[in-house]
Amino acid sequence: MKLAVAPSAGLPVERDLTLAYRLSLAIAVLMAVASAAGLLQYGLSAVGFVASTALQVVLIGSPLDVATSVALLVFGLVCFVPLALFLRGAKTDAEEPESPAMQPATDGRER
Repeated sequence: MKLAVAPSAGLPVERDLTLAYRLSLAIAVLMAVASAAGLLQYGLSAVGFVASTALQVVLIGSPLDVATSVALLVFGLVCFVPLALFLRGAKTDAEEPESPAMQPATDGRER
């Protein structure tokens, strides 16, 4: 029996894995976007709670609970620091130029 696609060296799978690779890449991108959105949402909710607590002080004259406000801001910071690191890493990966070894030689010489 002749195979239409040559099996990968050392793998027990004899089919083309392109679809599996593309699906796993799509799932990885979806997970990265969902995690960044979750960190942003949780961080902003903490900031919103602090703002609503401060607004209650102005509107109805209730005392400001400083401990709660500080705890919520720390909670927001715990969410924003990983998000900032994630976005910084994504930005530097996007701006990183290709290595010279990966670029084709244009003058006919080997690199």
